[in-house]
Amino acid sequence: MALGGGRRPEIFHSDQGCQFTSGDFVARLQGEGIKISWSGRKRCYDNILVERLWRMLKYEEVYLPAYSDGWEAEISLAQFLWRYCHVRPHSSLGGRTPHEVYPEIESCSSRPELTMSGARSVQ
Repeated sequence: MALGGGRRPEIFHSDQGCQFTSGDFVARLQGEGIKISWSGRKRCYDNILVERLWRMLKYEEVYLPAYSDGWEAEISLAQFLWRYCHVRPHSSLGGRTPHEVYPEIESCSSRPELTMSGARSVQ
């Protein structure tokens, strides 16, 4: 788990795989003051929306360019996700963008410049 550099999530969500429910792993999260969230048992569809997002991200962005380094990849992914949230219409939202539907959501990220509300710097 990458907890170095002063970055710490508020919540850690995962399935109930043994690597995430082990005593050592749970103790480390609790020791860092991180809330734990697990998908329900036999709830294989809990993560379907995130899995769909990752599939789209990989096939439409990650696999296409040859990034020269990690910074270029990070900026390119931030730009892609900004467009996904602010420009790309979503059929499930009636042809609107997530930003149009959920404009009141504010960032709680440790890197706000890479979130919907702070992405103006990477457009």
